[in-house]
Amino acid sequence: MNGVDPEEVLHVGTLSVADLASTVVFENYAGGTAAIGDAARQKNWLDQDNLTDNATLLVSAGTLAEAAPRQIAVTRADGSALENGQVIEHDEVLAIYNYTAQTTGSATVYTGTALAPGLYYDYVLAELNVKSGTTLVLTDAGATDSTLTAALTGEGGVTYTTGSSLTLAGANTYTGSSTITTGALIAGADHVLGDTSFLSIESPASFDLAGHTQTLRGGGQIDGRLTGTGALTLAGGTLTITSANPGYTAQTNINANATAHCRHRRRLRRHPARRHAAHRRHRRAAKHPPVTACSTPPPAPSRSPATAPASTAPAASPPGRASPPRTKTPSATPPSASPPARPSSRKTSPASCATRSPARARTS
Repeated sequence: MNGVDPEEVLHVGTLSVADLASTVVFENYAGGTAAIGDAARQKNWLDQDNLTDNATLLVSAGTLAEAAPRQIAVTRADGSALENGQVIEHDEVLAIYNYTAQTTGSATVYTGTALAPGLYYDYVLAELNVKSGTTLVLTDAGATDSTLTAALTGEGGVTYTTGSSLTLAGANTYTGSSTITTGALIAGADHVLGDTSFLSIESPASFDLAGHTQTLRGGGQIDGRLTGTGALTLAGGTLTITSANPGYTAQTNINANATAHCRHRRRLRRHPARRHAAHRRHRRAAKHPPVTACSTPPPAPSRSPATAPASTAPAASPPGRASPPRTKTPSATPPSASPPARPSSRKTSPASCATRSPARARTS
């Protein structure tokens, strides 16, 4: 089909763009670079990556598998970019505009002409490259949309602040710190915090994994809340958690060179009952190691008043019972035989064995 002016549109039942590395390829493309006007540049970042009324439908869908919009690259047949795009420099970021392919998102409401569910291509904000040593403040103040599909890249940090919720759905790779000050930050894709060096969630803000995965390579400070399902991996550093997280049910992976410091029971909700029970059993076993002893007492040695051995080897102490030290004292008479062992008063089966804690050693 003609990507610039499609004569026919592909129709599918359910459309899923699970891999943000996917691309749309245009063959025999010939066109010019569009330009972002001053009015568009004055909008909130969340409104600059939206599909416009000029968007061209490529794939029509009955339903979309992902609730948040997905933005993927559009390239030529040789893999090169469709156009060089337009780069506008700001104090903290380089805003890069280009042709991209984007789904409408099953939960997205647009302010312009309603777009049918499907995959479109348009000239929109494609990337926010945060400069090293700076911090981009991403807020929904004055925005009509609450989802960012443009990619967050660069070496700088990002601070998220919202009055309600803000969804990240781009292929983010930034390496600076991440700070969530207010509202709920929701993951609309995997690794929406990029390769962040440090995560800080202030109270009462929250970060919802929403079924996705995220890796923290430098630890963080969680005074707010973690919520949702998915998987969180602590690859390095120390993650300090001071708040309760009853809504967090994601899988938690802590690598060998990382530490999770929880200052509250059930900071990370991960099978607490089984973990605590095993911990109690371990402590009891360490304090009182079990000793297996036969309950049948050993037979008493025979004793004859007429014949007594000149010397008798000291009887072995029963398991777990320490023998008192023996002191050799000179005596004119030979030592008498050891008294017979007192039979056990417990009524047990002669063939049974019991596991008991060791008796305390007697000292003389």
